[in-house]
Amino acid sequence: VYFILVSTSGTYISNEVEKTVEGYASQTAGIQAGDKIISIDDKKVKSKYDLDKIMAKNNGEEINVKVDRNGNIIDFKLIPTEVKTKVTGIYLDENAKIITMDKNSSSKKAGIENIFLETFYHGKTIYPSKVARQYGFIEQNENFYGFDPLEAFIKEAHARDMKLHVWFETFYVGNKKPSSNPKHILNVCPSWANVTKALYASSEPVPSLSEHNGYFLDPANENVTCFLLQLIKEISNKYHPDGINLDYIRYPQTIAKKYAGYERANWGYTQSARTAFFNLYGKDPLDISVSDPMWDLWAKFRQNKISDFICQASHITKPKKIMLTAIIFPDRQKSLDIKMQDWKKWADESYLDALIPLILTCDKNTASFLISDIKNNARPKTKIFCGLFVPFMQGNPDDMLRIIHQARKLNTNGIVIFDYNHFLDKYANVLSQRVFNPKFSSLDDNNEKNTNIKKQLNEKQKQKKRKFFKKRKK
Repeated sequence: VYFILVSTSGTYISNEVEKTVEGYASQTAGIQAGDKIISIDDKKVKSKYDLDKIMAKNNGEEINVKVDRNGNIIDFKLIPTEVKTKVTGIYLDENAKIITMDKNSSSKKAGIENIFLETFYHGKTIYPSKVARQYGFIEQNENFYGFDPLEAFIKEAHARDMKLHVWFETFYVGNKKPSSNPKHILNVCPSWANVTKALYASSEPVPSLSEHNGYFLDPANENVTCFLLQLIKEISNKYHPDGINLDYIRYPQTIAKKYAGYERANWGYTQSARTAFFNLYGKDPLDISVSDPMWDLWAKFRQNKISDFICQASHITKPKKIMLTAIIFPDRQKSLDIKMQDWKKWADESYLDALIPLILTCDKNTASFLISDIKNNARPKTKIFCGLFVPFMQGNPDDMLRIIHQARKLNTNGIVIFDYNHFLDKYANVLSQRVFNPKFSSLDDNNEKNTNIKKQLNEKQKQKKRKFFKKRKK
């Protein structure tokens, strides 16, 4: 995010200022919406590349901005202020049963302002659910009997000026065999299970071998989506979290389309899906091969089932002003072929408030490519919060900084870190010191640093003024 936000058009930018960021350098200096930028440091800005080069300067270096305001040429001297990324979050998984969220915790000091709490996972809720009880399912995760973690986390997060997002693992119900618990969702309702073409006639739920032998629900089964939407409604009405983050909002993973066996490894061949598709198009999906002209129609049918669910979920969250986000996989075509995720449609139709792409790498160039793919395929106004896995992958903290830098250069709207259990002090320290250091810190040492920085900047300005007037006298 730059110190001046400008209207964008393709890869080129307009020289007209759309708006300035409240409290930051451009607004403080007097630049206004409608001003046309002529140059920055006597360099004309013709493309985003030009702006990136200029803004790559370190904070604290004065620049000169020449603007045209209604025919009047005005010069502004200012020191760019780095705008803090709008959303900084961290995922808390099932193992983070008890954590401290005091004001000096590593997450808080590192600038983390959003908690994504694993709330519905492995087919169970962490809170006592009336909806689950009505269906005859497990009412609450056994680890939390007699306690409501969701209520506690929301209360404690808000007391610390943090936001709480419900991490909702939509169509995934864990890797324990359904027969392990009589109240397991797929033990009570075995017809809800998703199945592959190869094992469509299986008498038992089919696990996804490439995903820890996990079991998935069928997005084409109306009873499944009705249950899940009731859970979302229950959470929204009872707890009113700041956000709901849809994970596993997809079909189970299949192999790449280019490999033999892709067709038989495809998911979605349930009785519910086959009947619904046959009623629409007069053909059983079992009789459709990859080379069949109807294959794309069958793929679109499944993709639309996911999209329809998100649309219905948004009808629950939007009236309550609860942020709705979804975890997606970069590489649009692969996401369509392998996961049946049409996230471009979700963005185009404004079903979501933001996309959270999984950036599964420690390499900045790969990250840049993945983020660019999302940017190129989503609407310009779509918010993107990059899901960073550097801590989870035990990468170097500097790698995380490089990826954050790339994300900012590409004008994303924030980052979410996976996950709390791997968020070691070495990661928290680099974020607190070099990325998300609060503008006004309550820590004495940071206040001292801020004061010293201001003194250095003021001294630099004074020296430049002295040089300027010396030249004029000569």
